[in-house]
Amino acid sequence: MNLSTFGQGRCARLLRSLFVVGCVSTMLFGSMPVFAQKGRAPVADPSSDSAKPYVRSRDAKPAPAGPVRNVAGSAVVPSTAETSGINTPLRDAARVYQAYYHQSQLTGITAPTQVTGIRFRIIAASLDASGATNFPTADITFSQYDVQLSRASTGLRAAGEILSSTTPFADNQDTATTVTTRSGALTLTANSFIGNPASTPAAPNTFGATIAFTSPYTINPGEELVITIRHSGAPGGAGSAGNIKFFAAASFGANIADAVSATTGGAGATTPTGFSSPLLTELVFAAPGGPTNVNNQVSFVTTTQGLTGIAGSCATAGYSNQYNINVDLTNIGANTLTNPFFSVVELQEASGPTPANPFRLRTADDFNNSNCTGGLIGTTQGIPGPIVPAQVIPVNFQIAMPQLRKFRFIVSVFATVGSPNSRNNRMVKMGQLAVEATGFDQAGNPILSAVFTPEKGAPSTLNVTDVRATVVRK
Repeated sequence: MNLSTFGQGRCARLLRSLFVVGCVSTMLFGSMPVFAQKGRAPVADPSSDSAKPYVRSRDAKPAPAGPVRNVAGSAVVPSTAETSGINTPLRDAARVYQAYYHQSQLTGITAPTQVTGIRFRIIAASLDASGATNFPTADITFSQYDVQLSRASTGLRAAGEILSSTTPFADNQDTATTVTTRSGALTLTANSFIGNPASTPAAPNTFGATIAFTSPYTINPGEELVITIRHSGAPGGAGSAGNIKFFAAASFGANIADAVSATTGGAGATTPTGFSSPLLTELVFAAPGGPTNVNNQVSFVTTTQGLTGIAGSCATAGYSNQYNINVDLTNIGANTLTNPFFSVVELQEASGPTPANPFRLRTADDFNNSNCTGGLIGTTQGIPGPIVPAQVIPVNFQIAMPQLRKFRFIVSVFATVGSPNSRNNRMVKMGQLAVEATGFDQAGNPILSAVFTPEKGAPSTLNVTDVRATVVRK
């Protein structure tokens, strides 16, 4: 019987009823069905999206995971063990991938939480030889890499699993909660993912580079999650010659996790071509230190942070990366804030020898993009104003980094309280934002803390010309 015409939902149900091993969609792999042979470890087919033949068994109860990288500011889903790997999300050819994570996998979320990015990790070397080496071997670029997060559709919530692999992707999403968290091009620098020859499911590879969102998604307690990825494929991506690579995945489990994918039809495919394995995904949460009242005037919230490559004059001037910090500045007081601006108190390495080039704030008022100068300690960065009560102003900081080094970035925020023409107006220091990279993980992503410190007591009054900082190296 030709499985491509048999129907994926029927195939899955037949497997669950009769325990038929190896009933795999021809559409999932784009070739003949793959059958697992008893007593022999499956060998990854470089042309397929999966490191092992996909088997969807009845009443699956995947084993619990070993140690996972669950740290403050992130969570790993699902909570079950790594059993295989897929290359669908970072493939060299266009793909659509959709994963469903049941609410039982998100019990650690006890308050509304913003997801600002996702991370994957390379499969354990003990499961597949590709897990022993880094990825990619050189920079790769997807011309399109779109990510949507949402709740599951009513039917998917009720079932706790994707009942048919022919159900359109959109029908698994809850339209009212769907957020396109990022779209457009995505570049991954060489060695964004680290492969360790000694890695096992119990001691897995570390999570790789963050795929940062431009629009965060909020998960509320008790909610499930659907992640949908559409990409163009990238020359040199996973699956290409010299870059055969798979990324850690778990087994399907009802009321745990499930996935489908489209391996034909490009990034615009509307319907899956087969079941897939749920990726082990690290959800990156918004930085700690949420809204803080400062003199009853402003709240200052760090929304997203992320490391990217650098281009233009700074790239030729010896800078290796750019660090981006996005914040929301909100006027929570009763007065209009005029002439608001930031003053850079500190921007430098946190330890070790001073780099040949200084850290620079590329969004500073005095930064010269033509020759990569300016943006040093003592500079200012203007804020659109005036800011009326309840108004939210998004602010972006771009830091040119000479090296992947521990660093500190501290800015103070100032504004004139009241009408600029009033005799009683005054320039007030509202508070200070301190961002410190205390180290880097194996993939090169900064390990960060971000704290907004309010000014306590009566606001300090000063002239604009007095706003400069004396920096003491620690």
